[in-house]
Amino acid sequence: MAPFGFKVFVNRILIEAGRRLPPTFNYVRDAAIVFRKPVSIVTLGVIAGDTKIEVGLSFDLLEHPADIGFRARGTTLEELFANSAHALVSIILDADIRPVQLISVPGTGADRESLLINWLNEVLYHVDGRRMALGTFNVVSVDETSVECVAGGEPRDRDRHPPRMGLKAVTYHQLKVARTADGWVAEVYLDI
Repeated sequence: MAPFGFKVFVNRILIEAGRRLPPTFNYVRDAAIVFRKPVSIVTLGVIAGDTKIEVGLSFDLLEHPADIGFRARGTTLEELFANSAHALVSIILDADIRPVQLISVPGTGADRESLLINWLNEVLYHVDGRRMALGTFNVVSVDETSVECVAGGEPRDRDRHPPRMGLKAVTYHQLKVARTADGWVAEVYLDI
């Protein structure tokens, strides 16, 4: 699956060409066919040849033989956690989400890695278990063992928020949370 901005971009190109995407179109696997050259997904957008389109959030989807993953970035831990949540929701839902309801999404963990996994599983619980389409994540604070977040969204509607992929859990498989020269990066894999 690909980030929402990539889908919009691909759909726009195909609609302008008078074609529609088949329901089985896989944005990561099939993008090279659409553009007739390899493409790379970057920061919720694409690079196709010399054209770079960015929508603003910072995450990439990662290839894996059995699961799906993402690499999120942030200049702060709060931004990293928010971008990770956006990546997670973009994999689950294909939707334009209005933040009409605010909910608290706290999390705890023994260390930064378990904190991120536990918190993302909490986000997954709200999206799948409580049937909320979450579109904004105001991560108020993150320390070594806790995160406080106010998420904005709306109750899921089958027509407005069609599912992309069902996820079982956020996993520790190949988990990485690290400080970089530009801030923070996390690599997270999801059980599908």
